[in-house]
Amino acid sequence: MIQLLKDSIIVPEEAIYVDNSLLFGALSICEERARLSRILGLRARVQGVALDFGSAIHAGVAALGNNNNNIEAAHLEFVKTLKAQNTLLPIDIMDQEKHSVERGLNLISAYQERWKDDFYETLRSSDGKPFTEVRFRIHLFDWDSVPVILCGLIDRVAVSQISRRIINIETKTTGTSVSQHALQVRPNHQISIYIYAIQELLGLDVYETVWDAIYKSNRKPDPKAGFWGSKGIDIQKDFLRTSTSRSPRDLNECLFDVKEAAVKFLKLRDSSKERWTRTSNPMACHIYGGCAFQKLCATNLDPAVLKSDFVVQHWKPWEEDENV
Repeated sequence: MIQLLKDSIIVPEEAIYVDNSLLFGALSICEERARLSRILGLRARVQGVALDFGSAIHAGVAALGNNNNNIEAAHLEFVKTLKAQNTLLPIDIMDQEKHSVERGLNLISAYQERWKDDFYETLRSSDGKPFTEVRFRIHLFDWDSVPVILCGLIDRVAVSQISRRIINIETKTTGTSVSQHALQVRPNHQISIYIYAIQELLGLDVYETVWDAIYKSNRKPDPKAGFWGSKGIDIQKDFLRTSTSRSPRDLNECLFDVKEAAVKFLKLRDSSKERWTRTSNPMACHIYGGCAFQKLCATNLDPAVLKSDFVVQHWKPWEEDENV
């Protein structure tokens, strides 16, 4: 895994880390969710199957880019990631749970087939390391003399074999239709942050981002629907790539929003409030596979629920990455 940080920056241990999922995910959806996860460091003992499945698909897709489209390497990485996460999935695609090992392997195989003739070549460093799953750190500002660091994970930096332009490829697994998912490319701070990071830390001009959507269906195998249909896949409808670009002004406006959101988070952190505001939209508790803290909030932070369902595991992204 490649890690990007400007040589001139020294990050002390007490640095404050923020990322897109905090600033424009947890904090914007529900302040209390941000407090529970990032201030108290609560982590569910049992992680959501959908998130673990998506992470394993990402790992498999990254392995394709790392290994010249080798499907065996991709399948192996998918299974290794599931094991590393201690994810318990059914093996058979016919199981009622749609997130199965067989469906995951079939999706990765179909993804390879769908995009085998694309013209994107994974960018590599001077020593041959592929720019996939690239960790980055960017200094935003200082808060009471402590650096505030924006970090993230870029799925893949590629080069167009036709134009030789730099392409940022962001892969997403989704339970909604890929055509609906494609509408999320703008506004989208995650895309803007990653483009900014590539340009700031690598000095590369990013031509565009490819929003690379993979649909997780509950479709059952149909032997009458051809080869991929027999594997529960619609190879035309389950994959979609949408291109989007960012102007210098777009990136400046995004950076403004990032800093404003970071300041909001830090002011809340320093307020010493015993509880932050919960979402007023009940549907917000059910997006992205459901909030891990639903039961905890519903019981008003019942100590018994806290003890039985959660562990304290503070988010330290860079320490975790150094062990990869």
